[in-house]
This record gives sequence, structure tokens and C-alpha cells, in this order.
Amino acid sequence: MLLLIVFKAILIKVNYANGPGHPFISVTMTQNLAILFWLQRSKLNKRGKCPIYIRITVDGGRAGIASGKWIEPERWNPNSGRVRGNSEEAKAINEFLRKSWAKITSQFDKFTEHEKLVTATLMKKAFLGKLEQKKPLVELFENHNKRLETLVGNQYASGTYKRYKVSLNHLKSFLEKQYNISDISLTELDFKFITDYEYYLHNDKGCGTNAALKHIQNLRKIVNNAVDNDWLAKDPFSRFKRAREQTKRGFLTESELEKIYDKGIDIARVAQVRDIFVFACYTGLSYSDVAKLTPDNIVKGIDGHDWISIDRTKTDEKSSIPLMDPALKTINKYKNHPEANNKGLVFPVISNQKTNLYLKELAEICGIKKRLSFHLARHTFATTVTLNNHVSIESVSKMLGHKSIKTTEIYAKILDTRVAEDMKKVKDKFNSEVCTEGSETAIPVPTNRN
Repeated sequence: MLLLIVFKAILIKVNYANGPGHPFISVTMTQNLAILFWLQRSKLNKRGKCPIYIRITVDGGRAGIASGKWIEPERWNPNSGRVRGNSEEAKAINEFLRKSWAKITSQFDKFTEHEKLVTATLMKKAFLGKLEQKKPLVELFENHNKRLETLVGNQYASGTYKRYKVSLNHLKSFLEKQYNISDISLTELDFKFITDYEYYLHNDKGCGTNAALKHIQNLRKIVNNAVDNDWLAKDPFSRFKRAREQTKRGFLTESELEKIYDKGIDIARVAQVRDIFVFACYTGLSYSDVAKLTPDNIVKGIDGHDWISIDRTKTDEKSSIPLMDPALKTINKYKNHPEANNKGLVFPVISNQKTNLYLKELAEICGIKKRLSFHLARHTFATTVTLNNHVSIESVSKMLGHKSIKTTEIYAKILDTRVAEDMKKVKDKFNSEVCTEGSETAIPVPTNRN
């Protein structure tokens, strides 16, 4: 580092010796800065003067600045980058250029000392006083959430807004515990801040790997927006790399689904939740999509039978699903339900929180050991109801309203029942070719086709 400072000092001294108009070059371990004052001769005005421009170059990237100073072309010295003569006007312009040079180099040194990634555009903004510093992180996060809230139901689902609210609360708690502050400047963010926050999410909030990464991803969106607006010169996430854990998608087996469907339930609120949950198992709709389902979403499909046609809340993708008998029976059961009719909906859906609470009660009543949640119904449709019954993954993807078939592939795990069924065909083939008891046992050998 000492050698670097000396090297910069030597360069500055040499440039002064050769004339301050020559480009100043400052070399750091990673970045180079050059400053040039020049006359734009093509913009001669009626008074016979041309504008003086400042060109800032950082690692080959350029940014031009109009100095606001004008001079006659014949009075400009291109070698020194200064005005010739000792007139008061010449002295004033040359002093301005000297101070501009000092201001730019000083700002560059400040940036590099703090290991910021410097660009020509950033230097230009700093020179013009347009560099917005000390942007508060929490304030930016709050503004983001306010804008997001206004878009709920249009571009975003309510669940997305709620997750960002939780992420913001975790961030506030972290700042309070780690630094005893309520907000922090963007310029204070670095790799250590992110890894400390990650540890806090695991250790203090009990988040698993994927949950912690989701909160960090939400924070990263705010930071990326700051980088895009040049409020941050360097992305603190540039070295942060983490992989999500592969999770197993739970689902109900065919027998478990039948047990829930056939179970007589005396508690009205649990029975209602059971019915809507079963409907989701046979349609693959998410909670938010079932909650907004209207009679207008029930249409005649290409086969002349009833289908669901709905734009998914989460992705805004079209989801088209042929209705099977269990789903149709559930729709008909609630056709005249006053609460649903008053709201113009198909079902009287209660809150997601209460729904999942009553599903736990349903699991106990039905003797299901698995943890029931409404999203489990979507997994069950994708696996037990469709893929396990030889429905193509392309058709399942379309019904689920996925943007990419890669998302559907998460559900397309080969099930033990599917393996048993497929292997039974192979076993039956080989067993039929084996001689009966009392004769020679013959093992089929592939025919040599050569």
C-alpha cells in the first residue's frame, strides 16, 4: 500500500512537471483515472468562443462534463489544457480548471480508499454534486414495501407483500441487536454485514437454509435497486454465493386422500375446510386461487365438459383444469351457500391461517400422520392425482399454471407405487416366459441380431 501511494505521488509530480493540462493518471491495484480538459471547437458561438469540456476516464469508460467556461480558440493551449495569457479572464478560468482537477482526484482517492468500484459516471455525479450518499437502507425498504402494497391484487399476491414485511422486520431486529441502531447507510453494507445477517436469521430467528436465503434475496432486491440508481458504487452481494437445499415435496397418497374424502365429520368448520381442501387436491389450485374463484371461472372446455379457467394470482399465468367428479360435487355442494353467494364466490373460504389450523385438526380426526397444509393439496394433485396416473408432465404444467416446465419437474419425482406398477409389467412378461414347475427353467436370452 505504501508503494502504491508513492507511485501515485510520483505520477502527480511528473504530470505537474510536464504541464497540468496533460492527463492526470492515478493507478490503484484495480482502477485507473484520467482527466483531460479540452476545447469543443465545433460549438463556436456568435461571440467567437468555444466551450471548455472536462473528460473523466476510468478504466476506459468516459464521461464528459461541460465546465460552463468559454474561450476564443486561439487563446487555448491544447498542450497544457489551459488558457494562454495573464488576463483576469485567463487567470479565473485556469484557477477553475485547477480546482476542478483537484476536486476530481480527491474524490477518486476517497472512493478507492473505501474500496469502492469507481466508474466515470459515478465520478461525474460526484463532481456535479449529484451523488446521493448515505441513503438509509430501512427507509428504502419501507418505501419499496409501500409501493408493493399498492400493487397487491394487480402485479403481486398478498402473500408476497406479507413476506417482504416479515423480511423488513427481521432486518430491523438485526440492526437493533447487532448495532443498536434503527437504520444504516447503504455505504456501510459489505460482505461481513450480509454474512452476519445470515447468521442472525439462522441463530436468532430459527430460519432454515431456504427461509434465510429468501429473506436475504428480498434484501438483495433493495440493494440491487440502489446499485442500479448509482446510490451504491459496489454491490456488497458480489461475493455472496449460497445454494438452496433440495426439499422433499410432501403429498397425500391415494388411500390417505380417500380417507379424508370419505370421513364423516361432525364439526362444521372442519368439514367445510375439508371440502375445500379436497377440491384443491383434485384441481391443483393454490389457496389464493381457490379464495378468489368465481362462477365465471367455471367454463365449458374443449371437450364440452366443465373446466376451471383462471389467471393464477402468483404468476398471472393462465391455468385451465378439467373438473373431475369429486371437484364438481364440492362445487355443487356450496352452490347456494349464502356467504359465498354474497361475495360472488364459489366457496366460503376463511383465512389461510385458520384454514391451516383446522387442517391440523382434520389430520387428527382422520388419523393422518402427515402435517396437513393447504399447499399440500397442490402437491397431491401434481403427484398422486395426475403424474402417478400417467398424465404427461406437459399437461400437469399447464394445469398448474407454471411459467416453466422446470418448476413442474420438482413434483415429478418417481413414486414407489409408480415403480411397482411399471415393474409389474416387466415381471409379468418374464414370468410368462419361465417354464412351469417340473420342466426345465428357461431364462429368456436376447436374440442375437447380428
